[in-house]
Amino acid sequence: MKQEIRYRDIAIQTQYVKLMAANVINRFGDSLDMIAFSLMVYSITGSAAWVALVFGFNALPTILLQPFAGAIVEGLNKKYTMVICDLGRGLVVSVTALLLILDLLSPWSLLLLTFLNSSFEALRIPAGIGIIPKILKKDYYAHGMSLNSTIGRVVEIVGLAAAGGIIGLFGIGTAIFIDALTFLASALIISFIRIPAEKRKAIEMNTKSYFHTLSEGFAYLKNAKIIFAICLLAGIINLSLLPVNSMQAPFITGTLGLPSIGLSVQGIASTAGIGIGTILFPFIQKRITNRILFIVGGIMIGICYLLWVLLAYHHELLWLTYTCLALSSFLFGFFASFIMSVINISFMQHIEEAYISRVGAIFNAIASSMTPLGSLLVAGLSLFLTVNQLFIYTGIFTIILFASMLSIKVLKQL
Repeated sequence: MKQEIRYRDIAIQTQYVKLMAANVINRFGDSLDMIAFSLMVYSITGSAAWVALVFGFNALPTILLQPFAGAIVEGLNKKYTMVICDLGRGLVVSVTALLLILDLLSPWSLLLLTFLNSSFEALRIPAGIGIIPKILKKDYYAHGMSLNSTIGRVVEIVGLAAAGGIIGLFGIGTAIFIDALTFLASALIISFIRIPAEKRKAIEMNTKSYFHTLSEGFAYLKNAKIIFAICLLAGIINLSLLPVNSMQAPFITGTLGLPSIGLSVQGIASTAGIGIGTILFPFIQKRITNRILFIVGGIMIGICYLLWVLLAYHHELLWLTYTCLALSSFLFGFFASFIMSVINISFMQHIEEAYISRVGAIFNAIASSMTPLGSLLVAGLSLFLTVNQLFIYTGIFTIILFASMLSIKVLKQL
C-alpha cells in the first residue's frame, strides 16, 4: 500500500528544510520590497504608467534570458549557482537602496538596476527548480511545496506588517537595504545544503553542446502537451494578476485615499489567504479535481476585481473601507493559491528530472512573457482609463476566460 504522506514527514527531509529556510528568509525580504518598491517607484515618478512600465521591465530578463539560462544551468552545480545569484541580487539591491538614500536614483537608473536584479533571478530560478528533485522525493512534492509556500506566506505577513513601521520610522531606503541582507542570508544557508552525489552526464560548455541542450528542452516541451498547456496557463495567470500587482499603490493611495498602511492591510490579507489556501490545498485536492480548482480560482479572482471597484465607490467610512479591503484581498489570495498550487505541483509531477532545469526555464519564460506585454498595455490604458475602469474590464475578461476553460480537454490531466 502507498504510504500516506503528512506534513510532519517533511520535517525530517533535512536538506529540503534548509532550502525552505532560505526561501522563507527571501520571502521576508520580498514582503518588505513589495511595499517599499511600489512606493519608491510611485514617489520617484508620480505616475501609474511608470509603475506599470517598471513592473513589466522587471520580467524582461525572465523572457529573454531564462530559456538560455536553463540550458546553461543544466550543466552547472545547482547549489553554487543559487548562492552566486543570491549574492549578486543582494549587491544590486544594496546599490539601489544607497542611490535612493543619496537622492541619486532616477527612473532610468531604476530600470537598469531592476534589469540586473532580474537577470540574476533568471539564472537562480531554474537552479532552484532543478535542486528540488535532488533533495525531495516526488511523493513529497504536494506536501513539501505546500508547506514551503505556507510558511513563506506566514513570514510574508510578518514582513508586510513590519513594512509600514520600518518605512515610517526609517524610510524606504532602509526597508530595501533589509531586503538586500535577506539575499545574503539566503546564500549562506543554501551553501550548507548537502546534495547526494549526482550521476550526471557531463555537459561541455561549448556552443554546439549548449544549443543541443537547449533544443532538447524545446523538443521535450513540444511533445509534452500537458507541460506546454501548463506553461500557457501560467502566462494567463500572470496576465490576470498584473493589474492588481502593478496598480496596487495607485489604487490604495490614489483611488481609496489611504496611507501606506493600506498597502500593508491588502498585502497581509491576500498573503493570509494564499497561506491558508495553500495549506488546505492537499486536502481539498482529494475531493475536487485540479481542473475545477483551477477554473473556480480564476473566476473568483475576476469577481474580486469587481468587488474592489464597488469598494472604490463606497469608502466614506474608514473602518469599513479597511475591513472590506481586507476581506476582498483575503478572498483574492485564497483562490489565487489554488491556481498557483495546481500550476506548480502539476508541473513538477509531469516533468522528467533530466529536463527539469531546461524546461523549467522555458516554462518561466513563457509564463512571464505576458508580463511586459501586459504592463505596456496597462501603462497605455492607464493614460485613458481610471484604475476602477481598468479593474472592471480585467474582472469581466478574467471571469469569461476561465469559464471558457471548461471545454479544454487537456486540462483534465492537471
